[in-house]
Amino acid sequence: MLRRRVMALLALVLVAVVLRWPSTRITVLNEDEALYAAAAATMMETGAPPYVAGVESKPPGIFYLYRAAFALVGRYQLRAVHALTIGWVLLTALLVAGMARRVGPARAGWWAAFFYLVFTTVQQPKVLASQCELLYALPLAGAGWLLVEALAREGWGAWGRALAAGVLCGAATLIKPTAVSLPAAALAVLAVGRPLWLGRRVLLPGLRLAAALGAGFAAMWGAAALYFVHLGVWDDLVYWSFRWTLGNYIPTGFATSRFLVRFAASFVPWAGLCSVLWVCAAAEVRALLGERRERQERGALLLLAWGGFALGMVGLGGRFYDHYFPQAVTPLAALAGLGAARLLEAQAGRVRWLLAGAAAPGVLCLVGALHFDATQRLFGDGSSSEPPAALSQWLAGHTRPQDRIFVWGYYPLIYVGADRIPASRFVGCHYLTGYAALGLSRRLPPELEARLEVPGGFATLIEELERHRAEVVVDTAPADFHGWSRYPLSRYPALAAYLAAHYRREAVVEGAVIYRREDSRAGFGDRGAPPAGHEPIGDEEERGRQVHAR
Repeated sequence: MLRRRVMALLALVLVAVVLRWPSTRITVLNEDEALYAAAAATMMETGAPPYVAGVESKPPGIFYLYRAAFALVGRYQLRAVHALTIGWVLLTALLVAGMARRVGPARAGWWAAFFYLVFTTVQQPKVLASQCELLYALPLAGAGWLLVEALAREGWGAWGRALAAGVLCGAATLIKPTAVSLPAAALAVLAVGRPLWLGRRVLLPGLRLAAALGAGFAAMWGAAALYFVHLGVWDDLVYWSFRWTLGNYIPTGFATSRFLVRFAASFVPWAGLCSVLWVCAAAEVRALLGERRERQERGALLLLAWGGFALGMVGLGGRFYDHYFPQAVTPLAALAGLGAARLLEAQAGRVRWLLAGAAAPGVLCLVGALHFDATQRLFGDGSSSEPPAALSQWLAGHTRPQDRIFVWGYYPLIYVGADRIPASRFVGCHYLTGYAALGLSRRLPPELEARLEVPGGFATLIEELERHRAEVVVDTAPADFHGWSRYPLSRYPALAAYLAAHYRREAVVEGAVIYRREDSRAGFGDRGAPPAGHEPIGDEEERGRQVHAR
């Protein structure tokens, strides 16, 4: 028995490593990784808190995870971060196995872990990124396992597990609010679902568990509130994590992102590739509806509700980005593991079909990940997975390690490639222009985007550029990195005027225009004369004409 368990565990490790190994060959899997990395690097080097080091429409947990990873593997070592993520995902899979095994037979757990490892890689290759949904799955799976345990117990043992589950749910939502899918599902099941299913006798115990879960959740967020109030960024956390997302991102997603088109182009193919997951989950749901075995219903009903809430979170905002899908795989894999065990109990010969149904999409996506750039072009994403080499080398060779730089654009890969920290919290300028709310590389009327600019954003940017003495400014609009040509500097007169007063054009590298701060030139004699492409610009009016012409 022990030998079989060891062999099964080794098989899961092999599956995790093989399917995610391509990520260790790629420096940056998507722009979000570079955003988190640049903010975390600034936190590490300067001690600045989140939202001062860098802003992103997420709670601060993601910044601290990246900072912790950099403390282990080094600043901007994202390939090593991807390797660490393999271990993180494997631990999550084992907790998913624990949930399924607690509800059903032992082999249900192994199938659940296998499904989790495979189907968190099924989507575009960028789904392998160390993203919020994948990272918060670990504490959320731990919370799910504790709740399933709590449902099988009584008294203090059950309440203590529910309390701990609430703490873990709170930790998960500090990475991204969509992790609320589990506590929301648990409250619905405990207060409504189980009483309707099992009768009024379970209502009071369920409400006690719900209260314990809520207390743990509130304790985690209360502690976080005290800490971030102390750091002076609590208002920023509330704005970026909730007000901006609820007020801008979600409404504009449904209004402008062609919801049905993206649903058909992203969700439908994913659902088709995950066919075996749906078949096995459906087998368990059918048994749940037909047999009404109390022990089975306790955990399976929670997994079913969690899966429904998680699928709702995938569609929140109407964009269906690739990294949204893994959040639904966590509960669905556990539910499907139970269904697989049930199907094999009825007919053992089905094992080869289950293996093939899961392995085929996994292998297909593995091949796509091994040819990352070509596959992304197939999906209509022509952005490279590597920072621009010549531009990164120029910045590394013409600035000092302690210098701060600023990239005008939505291309934080430049900070990673140059190994420099940003001179402003706006690591990505998409919040300044309204692009972050609308996104999707669509060319929209300027007046529409202007209404969604972050209030006071440019004033904050200019103040930080001056305070941090940004050594160089990189304008990516002429190079059209990530569609940034629609945001020329001439469209933003306050920023253009500041650059005209303090910076001179020095070089053009890979189409991007580089400006160096005027009053810092005297300190750069050790780097030699400015390279070819230096073009002094006279007064502000002339500079404005040249920027507009470019």
